Amino acid sequence: MRIVFLQNMDNAKGGIATVNLKLMSYFLSLGHQVAVVSIRHSNTWETLDYPAGTDRYLINDRDIWGCPRLKEVLEFLKNGKIVHAVKTIKNRYLYKKSIEKDYSACRQLIKELQPDVIINSHYEVLAGIDASYLSRTIMHFHTSFDQVYATKSYRTIFNKYADRIFRFLWLTEKTKEEAVRYGWKNSVCIYNPLPFASANVMDLRKKKVIFLGRLAEEKRIHLAIEYFKEVIAEENNRDWIFEIYGDGPLKEEIESLTKNEPQIFYMGRTDSVQQVLLESSLLLLTSDFEGMPLVVLEANECGVPALIYDFGESSREVIKHGETGVIIPQNDSTEYKKALKELMSNEPYRKMLSENAKEFANQFSIETIGQQWIKLFQELENEYKS
Repeated sequence: MRIVFLQNMDNAKGGIATVNLKLMSYFLSLGHQVAVVSIRHSNTWETLDYPAGTDRYLINDRDIWGCPRLKEVLEFLKNGKIVHAVKTIKNRYLYKKSIEKDYSACRQLIKELQPDVIINSHYEVLAGIDASYLSRTIMHFHTSFDQVYATKSYRTIFNKYADRIFRFLWLTEKTKEEAVRYGWKNSVCIYNPLPFASANVMDLRKKKVIFLGRLAEEKRIHLAIEYFKEVIAEENNRDWIFEIYGDGPLKEEIESLTKNEPQIFYMGRTDSVQQVLLESSLLLLTSDFEGMPLVVLEANECGVPALIYDFGESSREVIKHGETGVIIPQNDSTEYKKALKELMSNEPYRKMLSENAKEFANQFSIETIGQQWIKLFQELENEYKS
């Protein structure tokens, strides 16, 4: 089978790339032909380690992905920066004109590759799929239905393609059910696979709390820092430390918040997620929103309990409250700090959560998830035969 992964950027690290790379490796191991088609570069100029045997195509190797937003125009106008606003509007026009050329080139390439199935990771890039191949396209969407419903551009494009693509693939059962209720009947759910398997679990003796992820506004890392500081001050606890791993737009702010904290450390970005987890005892998430947080699945695999705010549709599908981790009602800071205090002080409780989390992680193995993808491919082929 010829499988094409379609994505907006060829070198953007993150959860989507991690999942796609794992799936590529799995499909290649089964003898399938795998290609990845990317529209442009990201502005980070990083590199991704694509598995050997993957055919790679880049539509535009000169320009960066990312259209100037109308929000920027409005901000410039609000501040009286008329020239900047006009320049941004012009750049939006030029970007849209050039991206249409890229989509046209992508449609031509898709016809030349003649894929049996297309796995598309970004809704905008549906415009880069030739009409004759939409019925072989799986729209693999990495966020919640609530976000899709709240965003006009998402709804417009999804409604346009709803009856033309093979499947909308969502990350949770709850998200899928919401999509079906909305009217997108060709919706299915397959969980993200774990990027690694761990023979070991975390060391309970390590008195270390961690955050792993993108340093962005929706993660609200300042809350995790605030809660940890309050708990250790209240308990006069000098044993536990809090390490923050990640990169993103709030990097400088996090560096500033942790600079003079003797028990809180900003560690920068890491490519050794498994090792970091195995050397910790507790994962904190204070996000107001998450799609399907891969870091929680990774923590489960390493036996690291997660303490999270109820961030939406996927929270109770990645954590069993009180069994594999702890879910706190959104913005209930009192309960969050109470749970943090209990987890830090109660080693038998952490041990119980750790053992359950490790067992719970089995359903997210690449073998289990990969077979669900193969079954989906077979359904597609059966539709073409019937």
